Amino acid sequence: MEGADAGVPVIATAWPDQETLDQQQPGDSVELVTIAATLTDSDGGFELVADPEAVAELTGGGERVVNFDVTAANAGDEVALVATSATLSPEIAADETLEDALTDAVAIKADEPLTVDEVAGSSDVGEATTARGQASFATVALASADDYEPTDSADATPDYYKCGTTLLERLDKRPTIIGSTYSTSTAVRSQFIFTRGGTSSFGVGTSKSGAYGSWSANGTNTITSEDTDEFPLKVGKHGKIYKKYQNYGKYRNVLCDGDIGQLVTYSVRPIGNPYGSYEAASPVPSATRCVGYASKHTFSKGKAQYWSTGVTLEALIGFNASAQSGYSSQVRTVMYHSSDGTYTVCGTGNVPEQSNTGRLVAK
Repeated sequence: MEGADAGVPVIATAWPDQETLDQQQPGDSVELVTIAATLTDSDGGFELVADPEAVAELTGGGERVVNFDVTAANAGDEVALVATSATLSPEIAADETLEDALTDAVAIKADEPLTVDEVAGSSDVGEATTARGQASFATVALASADDYEPTDSADATPDYYKCGTTLLERLDKRPTIIGSTYSTSTAVRSQFIFTRGGTSSFGVGTSKSGAYGSWSANGTNTITSEDTDEFPLKVGKHGKIYKKYQNYGKYRNVLCDGDIGQLVTYSVRPIGNPYGSYEAASPVPSATRCVGYASKHTFSKGKAQYWSTGVTLEALIGFNASAQSGYSSQVRTVMYHSSDGTYTVCGTGNVPEQSNTGRLVAK
């Protein structure tokens, strides 16, 4: 970890499933599960090891997508956090690495190590999954409570904030982009299909104060759809974006430590599953990376378009979150020529069906 001494805690905490989060109301506590914890080594590097028993508790012994935070804290009242997701089960935790889940490395300045009691006890979990990290996400400076008094009592709760994670506010029915179709040809037919089991990555925002305008993007959570939407077939020239609604929650997380007091972070993140559907007009983007097609084709590979402000939160907190759906058998676009002729499909980021295809435009 760049700039970090040995002994800085790095902890992975998993959130409950989306349905559980969506049932909660403001003021409810959220039970996070620590699935991995460690301390940085002498070079500032670290390995996070997933505990199969903790993963079994979290997933009920099965396999599911888990949304979790990787958090590092130092002695300067600073916390660095990134939100990410991974498919986990006890078997995966025991046999496979989490390296693919940690798409962002952790960067934090830590001149002195913190002591977090749980870390030393849970970092040695034996045979389990290992993820290696180095530093590269931004540090957020946070204020600890002036009136927090360290205590030897295990049952004592600081006066400033209740330790742990609390839902502060529900930000429900946020308009969210899940797909699009574009065409500059009068002869091409296009249809976007989003069915049950389709997954999307929605942005997570963090703040040191929770105030309006203080939020910044810091990772994503993966959400699975429970609905099926076959949006109407589009004929000829058009530009359309397809939307659903997604509930969000605003949370406060309080890390209590006897040495330095409280470290407080705020986050906004998706809760529940996407629901409802509608569409809106959208300008046709410029797309020059093209492939020719001679028959009806289903685009179901690679990443669908990325929308940096795809989740509308601006009016509520001064921040819009990202949205991106992954093409699959559940999330796909179908295109064909009305007279069985040839047509061209171009991507804004790369040729169609690549990891960074971007928006698809039929020509």
